[in-house]
Amino acid sequence: MSVGQAPGSHQNPAAPVGAESGAGFGVTPAQRKIFVLEIGRPIVEDVRAALGPVDDVLSVPRSISELEIPRIAAEAYRRIMALARGGAEVHVVLSGPLALAFELGQAIGLGRAKVVVYQFSQGRYVKVPPLTREHLFQASGEPK
Repeated sequence: MSVGQAPGSHQNPAAPVGAESGAGFGVTPAQRKIFVLEIGRPIVEDVRAALGPVDDVLSVPRSISELEIPRIAAEAYRRIMALARGGAEVHVVLSGPLALAFELGQAIGLGRAKVVVYQFSQGRYVKVPPLTREHLFQASGEPK
């Protein structure tokens, strides 16, 4: 694992929906921290172009095995929690295995840190609405 700028050239995706200069997030730029977790392929330059300066990058420039997922998730958790100290809102952009994203979500849990998640969709980074306790306790059925 390495920290810092990922190598390679990238297309610059369009600005994320609602993320121009932190607009719509209710936080000042000083309260907003961006964390990039890239597995297998570099995305940090695309994230910088779309969201602005990145505060921390955890980069594994190769495919990973299932046995590595807990260790990488734990390191990402430590870094996110360090960025969240002092009440900062941590914007997380992850490119990697679904199992890694799931384990990282379990570690962070609801309400442990202010985390904003992005999905790369149709050429843009789009802010994902947060999962709330209300979502968890709604009547079962199809997602709305």
